[in-house]
Amino acid sequence: MAAGLGKFLSMSGYLRRSLPRLLRSRPPRRPLATSSSFSRHGAESTESKSPERYVVKSDLEDVPLSNQDIMSYAFDNFSSWSHKTAVVSYSTGHGYTYGELYDASLRWGAALGRVGVRQGDTLAIFSSNNPEYPIIFFGSLAAGVVVSLVSASSTAADVARQVVDSDACILVCDPDHENTAEEALRTMQKPCKMAVLGQSRHNHPNIMEVIADSSLPFLEPKELPLDTTALLPYSSGTTGTPKGVALSHQACSTNGFMLMHPLLTPIQEAFGTYQEVLVGFLPFSHVYGFLGMTFALSKGAKIVTMAKFSTDDFMGIIKDHKVSVLHTVPPVLNFLAKDNSVTGEDLKTVHTLMCAAAPVSPQSAQILRDKCKPRKLQFQEAYGMTEVLCTHITPTGSDKLGCCGQLLPNVLAKVVDVETGESLPADTAGEICIKTPSIMLGYHKDKEKTRLTIDREGWLHTGDVGVYDSEGFFSIVDRIKELIKVKGLQVSPSEIEDVLLSHPEIEEAGVLGIEDERAGELPKAFVVLKKNSTLREEDIKNYVAQRVSSYKQLAGGVAFVDELPKNPTGKLLRRELKLMDKKG
Repeated sequence: MAAGLGKFLSMSGYLRRSLPRLLRSRPPRRPLATSSSFSRHGAESTESKSPERYVVKSDLEDVPLSNQDIMSYAFDNFSSWSHKTAVVSYSTGHGYTYGELYDASLRWGAALGRVGVRQGDTLAIFSSNNPEYPIIFFGSLAAGVVVSLVSASSTAADVARQVVDSDACILVCDPDHENTAEEALRTMQKPCKMAVLGQSRHNHPNIMEVIADSSLPFLEPKELPLDTTALLPYSSGTTGTPKGVALSHQACSTNGFMLMHPLLTPIQEAFGTYQEVLVGFLPFSHVYGFLGMTFALSKGAKIVTMAKFSTDDFMGIIKDHKVSVLHTVPPVLNFLAKDNSVTGEDLKTVHTLMCAAAPVSPQSAQILRDKCKPRKLQFQEAYGMTEVLCTHITPTGSDKLGCCGQLLPNVLAKVVDVETGESLPADTAGEICIKTPSIMLGYHKDKEKTRLTIDREGWLHTGDVGVYDSEGFFSIVDRIKELIKVKGLQVSPSEIEDVLLSHPEIEEAGVLGIEDERAGELPKAFVVLKKNSTLREEDIKNYVAQRVSSYKQLAGGVAFVDELPKNPTGKLLRRELKLMDKKG
């Protein structure tokens, strides 16, 4: 395995030189006079050297680009805590120490070669969170296999679409998802192997037997190219239907070093008998989940997994396992803050709570802080996208609420006028654009969508309208993109519209997100029926429910209208649709 940078960063000489500078008081952040940072591949852009106003940079010194693949990064110091628990299931108590997790990952990586899966091939994971998920994740990556992450809430059609588009040659699922996976494979017009994390109902290989067999050989260390695709999660991006986001080893491991800066991360490295404890309920198939898993393991933390979220189990984990760091999303934050059954005593072991994936209510954050008094709860917000990983976070020690944080080291950002593209000064709203070494390589097999998202100078246009203040704190104030965010998960309105329009009695359809306190947003459809149709709201909801994942269903309702607002070219005007909804 590659080594180097992680050990370099942990050397006492580096810390002696850096900490005095890092701990100095911070001046207000100032826009740079010029911009010359990273292109989409992390290299300095050579396409434009012209000065650009109002480019914001972190006060923190850049970290070196990583020279480690993702598994080497995650397990760089695991020998120091090899006896400690790495991951454990709350429901079963089954888990792995760091030593066991590392060995099992290498056994799985070697097993892939024996069944004909080679470096550069793609493997898809379709599973709920469980202790075996990181074994498949890291072992496949260590073998040089591209890992495509499939949401556990996907339908058979979703799975088939992603397996085909990602060119996966093997699909790994847990027993609870095997029937859906089987249905997906039957609909595909391409061969694909399948293996199950447990006893198979359809005679597929049982991966548990492989990783538990100590007589099987380990994967031989490989020198992996750091600038080619390692992960292929799917995201709707800034617009449209889900697309594969190609992320390199270097992008992911460098993002870890950026985020694990001592002034940004609340997670302490394991030492002696101490070990941070986190709840693994955020889907490992989501960028927030797999980054949280990877970065926590790099610090020797214990992750307690939940296959399916429930408030009882969530609170049980916090109390039984003495959770110290909570990664949450706004609906869970609202539960912790506003549910009277949750007390400050229940959260007494939690020193830090991070919230991301959707805009956070400052009121909810303050209510939770007050609930924990007199003990101070560190509250952090973060911002990022699958396409750029994490780019902003609230520094540790900051009490600021209602913003998504300051820039990580190595990240450049600007806010531009959505009409002219001109960079804007502080306290002026516009589209947020990002340059970072953790930027995606591009959308899988979609150069045109990549070109529309990353401009010629290497700026990724997020589609989010935001603003930054004189201290460099960013806030999201609106969205250009039309995606709906349901509990932090992206839902493409056009995907649901396509399903609606496939119904023979629906003439036209438009979908938008309506606000919901628990979910953030919920999809709502506006439908023009064909003449003489007798469709009811429940008929349409059921039709959609049979064809999309649970979080994409029309929980916001269905409204029947005579016509949809459009511009002269026939494009749906969603802003006008929102006004119609507000008027009732």
